[in-house]
Amino acid sequence: MGEDFPGRGKDAMTSTFSGMEIALRGLTAARLSMGVVSHNVANAEVPGYSRQRVDLRAAAPWAYPGLGIGANPAQVGQGVEVRSISRVRDLLLDRQYRTEVGYRSAYDVRRTFLEKLETALADTEGSGLSLVLDRFFHAWQDLSLDAENLSVRQEVLGYAEQLVDLFHHVGDSFTALSQDARDLLRFRVEEVNALVREIADLNREIARITPHGYTPNDLYDERDRLLDRLAQLVDVEVEWADDGTVRVRFAGGIPLVEGGNSGILTVDGDKVYVTDARGVPFADAAGNSLPLRVGSSFAPGVLARGEIAEALHLLEDVLPAYAARYESLLRGLAEAVNAAHRSGFDLEGNPGEDFFVFAPPGSSGDLHAVFVNPRIADHPERIAAAREAGGAGDGRNARAIAELAERPIPFEAPDGTVAEMRVKDAYAAIFGELATDVQRSQLLAETKASIVRFIDERRQSASGVSLDEEMARLLSFQHMYTAAARALTAMDEAIDTVIHRLGLVGR
Repeated sequence: MGEDFPGRGKDAMTSTFSGMEIALRGLTAARLSMGVVSHNVANAEVPGYSRQRVDLRAAAPWAYPGLGIGANPAQVGQGVEVRSISRVRDLLLDRQYRTEVGYRSAYDVRRTFLEKLETALADTEGSGLSLVLDRFFHAWQDLSLDAENLSVRQEVLGYAEQLVDLFHHVGDSFTALSQDARDLLRFRVEEVNALVREIADLNREIARITPHGYTPNDLYDERDRLLDRLAQLVDVEVEWADDGTVRVRFAGGIPLVEGGNSGILTVDGDKVYVTDARGVPFADAAGNSLPLRVGSSFAPGVLARGEIAEALHLLEDVLPAYAARYESLLRGLAEAVNAAHRSGFDLEGNPGEDFFVFAPPGSSGDLHAVFVNPRIADHPERIAAAREAGGAGDGRNARAIAELAERPIPFEAPDGTVAEMRVKDAYAAIFGELATDVQRSQLLAETKASIVRFIDERRQSASGVSLDEEMARLLSFQHMYTAAARALTAMDEAIDTVIHRLGLVGR
């Protein structure tokens, strides 16, 4: 039986036992590969699981050129060895997915809130601002034809109260949607804080494992699943470190996770503040804490995508802008009616006064502050339907108010500009803009959803588990195991011959 010993010249040969070692390595590699396939199959339906594979390579050959090494026809291979067990994961696709899913989530939130607003403000059968305005002005027209009739005057007050109630309802809708946006903001901030804590915990666990030469693939998958969810809430940038941990930045580079440390977001009213992973609050040069803001530029403290960014955008821009448009409509209408009403006289010959009054504007705004003048609401005879004092049956002033429906009246926009248009046209412009914004948000959400689906399908194609492919691999590794076992049996027979039969001839 020969032994591995360099310097035997061209007659050098490997040990008979080396064949057993080669076969054993084949058995080990095949058995480990079948175990990994089984692990893949068992986790095929686990969300976020990445297919794992055994990276095999040829073992180092028996002889390398050098002094004292005899000539051999070739290097003698020593079988196979397991280099590592790795995840099949495309980091570029992960980055693309997290970018696009952030935009999709933001547009989904915008679409949801705009659709709710459109539903709350829409003209439906038997209700809606357009219909109530028609009834209000028609009541004034009826009063112009029968100015002394108290029941007709009461009808004017009834439709005026309906108009006021409708504006109150519009104000309630804006208040409710704003509260929904605040609730969403608070819930999502709490979720972000929980996610970054979990990611930091996983970083610590991974950092304890990797120095020992292990690859914690399942922990990587769990962390990537958390990062995918985090990307739906805020814009994140992920950087891998050599020890397997990740560094997570957001809002223009603010560190949210560094190693085992995580930052924290806090909500104060409609503002969000952050203390980064180093424990440093985001602040100006004087040390004053700065809130996160929404924008498209890459700058510290600027959120570009995600549900939190859109919730802030709704609270700071979208909902206040539409509320201001409706308040402008209400103000313009009320002031036009009041001006016309003050120019007339009531049944007792007294000069008219403001038909609509506004309570001191509070936090609710004008939409909640408008009322029918109580001095008139309780006394229909004080409606100034006449153009001249003493004209009890005179309905010319009531007709002038009815004609406001078709006359351009001034409306002051939130930016201070004044435009003259009919009440219906002003309302149609607001609702038309809202409908356009709803359609735009729906289109953007659907477009981004298609992009996210496409990228996710590519990720699943690369990282997902195909049971058909795993079964094919299992059969391949099973054959590999069988062949290695057969080789081991052959080497065992050869060694048995050497031990028990070699040198027995002639005895």
